[in-house]
Amino acid sequence: AATYGIDPAFLGATGLSAGGHLVALAATSGGVGDLEGNGGNAEQSSTIQACVAMGAQSDLESARIGELSGKSDDPFYRTFLGGSQAELPQMFALASPRQHVDAKDPPLLFMAGETDDPSTHADDIRKDLESLGIATGFIPISGAPHAFLGQQGWFDQAVGTCADFFHRHLT
Repeated sequence: AATYGIDPAFLGATGLSAGGHLVALAATSGGVGDLEGNGGNAEQSSTIQACVAMGAQSDLESARIGELSGKSDDPFYRTFLGGSQAELPQMFALASPRQHVDAKDPPLLFMAGETDDPSTHADDIRKDLESLGIATGFIPISGAPHAFLGQQGWFDQAVGTCADFFHRHLT
């Protein structure tokens, strides 16, 4: 942090799709020992102070994820977690951002393409966060699909939204 002029007390994270899921998990799972790993920096906190999750699945225990992971040709969840939700319920719970929501979580904004699956709107986790008084919200990108960062106008909107959110919550 000192080398690059980064203040580790003001870290924000953003990602799209699988990256969106992972940053939402990082936002909600600070201090969860089973997710800390052994990357050689145990003396450094892995918590972040703000997050924008784009096109993210926030509840891996949902019926939708159960159905998708239950298909033998599922290319996502079976590969990522090693099996279906029915076979590995504890693994899906551990990997689910919603499972870890608590009062210590940072502000967490969700963004998704308007034509993306409604599960990326994070309705339930946003209600959980709101009930704890944690800043949250949902920004739909008008007319956009799941992979909206590939179109310049949508990319610019996403970057602007992230910059505004991080400026508001990290300064």
